[in-house]
Formats: sequence, C-alpha cells, structure tokens
Amino acid sequence: MKRSPPPPPPPLAQGLDPPLITHSQYAICLLTSITCNISQKDIFTGDQTCWNGWDAIQDSCFRLYDDKKTWTEAQSLCRTEKATLATLNSEDKNYFVFLQLVKPANPSSNPVWIGLSRDTENNFHWTDGTLVEYTNWGPGLPDNSPGNNKNSTKMNAYSGLWENEEFDFTHPFVCGRGEEKEYITCKKFSTLKFRMS
Repeated sequence: MKRSPPPPPPPLAQGLDPPLITHSQYAICLLTSITCNISQKDIFTGDQTCWNGWDAIQDSCFRLYDDKKTWTEAQSLCRTEKATLATLNSEDKNYFVFLQLVKPANPSSNPVWIGLSRDTENNFHWTDGTLVEYTNWGPGLPDNSPGNNKNSTKMNAYSGLWENEEFDFTHPFVCGRGEEKEYITCKKFSTLKFRMS
C-alpha cells in the first residue's frame, strides 16, 4: 500500500525557534540574533548651533577665544558653551577658521588650540568623536618620537598648518559646534543548537 507524504509542519508562532534542519535522528538549529545601539555625537544643533559671536561654514560654527588656556582648560571652557575644541575635518573648515578667525584676530601670531589629541597608541582623535579623515600637518609632523608628550594639536597662526604640542602649554583656542548625527552600530551573534528529532 502506497503511503501519502506527511503533512507540512505548521507555521512558526512568533517568538519560536526557526525550523530544524534534520538529518537522520538529529537536528541542527542555527540561531541568530542582532543587537543594535544608537549613539549620538557629542555636538549640538538647531538654535544652539550659531549664537551671536559664532561664525558658520557648512554644518559647523566656530568661535575664537583670545584667553590663553591649556588644551584641557580650553576644552572645558568649550563645554560650558555647549561645544568642543574645533573639529576641522575638511580643508574648507580648516582654512575658514584660519583665514576668517585666527589670522585677522591674532596680530601677535599666537598658535591656537584645536580639538585633535593623541592617545597612548599614537592615534589621533577629534574631541567630538568625528573620524580623522583630513589633516593639515606641517612638514615632518606630527612628532611621534618615542617618549614625547606632544599629545595635543595647535594651528600655526602664520600658515594654518598643524603642530602637535604638550597639553600644558597655554594658547588661545577655537571652539566648534556642528550638526547632530546618529550612529547605529550592530553586532550579530550566532549559536548552534543540537536536538534529537
């Protein structure tokens, strides 16, 4: 007598494991989960971006402060203005800050702090979390020679080129604000489960 094929399995209810891939008396099930986090860059937008005294270019606003501060003190003061030390992540922004702010307002040609700093592995980072995709270092710079503590960055007031220097020197500084952006990072996890059929 010819047997009819078995009925298809019922559809999965929401929340149950995916169907089993069977072989002989055993089954293997691959379970995959994805975890995502949403983060925001620590910068500001809307009416807070360009207040009186700030100059705008593209999605950013900048302001020069003449008070001489250490790099860390300058960053703290920028924070009180809901900003960070300036992120100059394009040639346009770099030369806007140099030609419109630093050079005209700096007759003594003091260098100014910007928001680039170096970690213990000789990697540079912007204070607002922006990736370092543009740089404007002077010849032979940055100085990454072993043992030096030149972990912060200043802009040369004559040329607009960057130089790295120790945190505890004091200079005028430029604060910056920019467009707020969201970043979504996801991690995928897969596990195998074995079951008797």
